[in-house]
Amino acid sequence: NSTGIYTYDSGSGDTIISTRGTVEGLSGYAINTVNDVSSTGNIIINNSGTLIGDWIGIGAEPYGTGSIVIDSSGIIKGTTGYGISANITNLLSVESINITQSSGNIFGGRYGISTVNFGTGETILSISGSVSGGTGSGILTDESSGNSVIVNLNQGANVTATSGYAILDTNGDSTV
Repeated sequence: NSTGIYTYDSGSGDTIISTRGTVEGLSGYAINTVNDVSSTGNIIINNSGTLIGDWIGIGAEPYGTGSIVIDSSGIIKGTTGYGISANITNLLSVESINITQSSGNIFGGRYGISTVNFGTGETILSISGSVSGGTGSGILTDESSGNSVIVNLNQGANVTATSGYAILDTNGDSTV
């Protein structure tokens, strides 16, 4: 399959995905979840297994008003692209992006974790395992100017990239 798990939500309920085994997207995503502009639900992903996507391990995009919550203690791999790609592009959104890695590994051929938050909500990353990127950075955050970004590097955290850029922020006020 090009995508291991694909969801598209246009309603008001949350999209909740929990994985414990192996999910593979041989030419795309391991998990790709999208909420359309009319959706008011959140995207919630809990991973304790192994997610391998050729392009992206986890892709989460709520075009409506929902937040993104990702909690992982397993392995997430985007072989040629992104380990995790979490994007809120709705300028009217007040929702947040929360990614917690309690253990495990996140790898992307370009970026380990990439977040885009163009609404007014905050972005919080809590890292306790290995996050590694390739040609981009281990962690990339992009947000509206003035938005809060907090990256907590807990005991056991190791953020690297072959490019030499462990953590890269573009527009906001980040705290590491």
